[in-house]
Amino acid sequence: MGYEAHLPAYQGNKYYDLEKQLLSGRWVEANDWQGTFGVSHDIPGLAALVGGNDALTEKLNSAIEQAVEDDFVSGYGGGTVSYANQLGLSNAHVFNYVGKPWLSQKWVRAVSQPASLRRYQSKYWLWRA
Repeated sequence: MGYEAHLPAYQGNKYYDLEKQLLSGRWVEANDWQGTFGVSHDIPGLAALVGGNDALTEKLNSAIEQAVEDDFVSGYGGGTVSYANQLGLSNAHVFNYVGKPWLSQKWVRAVSQPASLRRYQSKYWLWRA
């Protein structure tokens, strides 16, 4: 089970955009960036699709770096990585599966910092009294 379970009407690599090097689907609460990295059930397949572990590391690290300014939280369909949506919750952990555990440690710490948590809480009204 791989991408065929993740994408609608999967036919080969029909939903892989070679130009953007991202999965391109009909996302409801995400976008191509978020959808590409939201396949924690098949990290080896994703790595193979984007050109190997190093290529996946570079692309995901770049995506996460772009999300720092927004405290890793974007509205539905916005941003490259969003911890406000289920697809993004495993993003920082992907590095563990491509041989870069120190990047997982770095980004998990960054995402869990109070500023990110406060932004998430205020933006989505969670845990408010």
